[in-house]
Amino acid sequence: MIENLPPGRPVAHPDVAARIVAGEAVVLSPNQHMVRMLNEVGTRIWELADGTRTPADIAVQLTEEYAVLTTTSPALSSSSDTASMPLR
Repeated sequence: MIENLPPGRPVAHPDVAARIVAGEAVVLSPNQHMVRMLNEVGTRIWELADGTRTPADIAVQLTEEYAVLTTTSPALSSSSDTASMPLR
């Protein structure tokens, strides 16, 4: 449950459904009447955003997996779309 998680850790909203199809997440937001298709990196972020990691933890994991420079993604640190994955 979202309310039992430590603050500052992204997690999927309980009203959002997601499936991974051919390596890419399809995220359904019925309350917003929206479907989002995530690319490979977005899908990996979705998988890692399970409420146990901070945005910085996710950034570190991504840099290790994709061999990129260490910075926190603006999408994780100040997302304008918090309906699908709010920070607690």
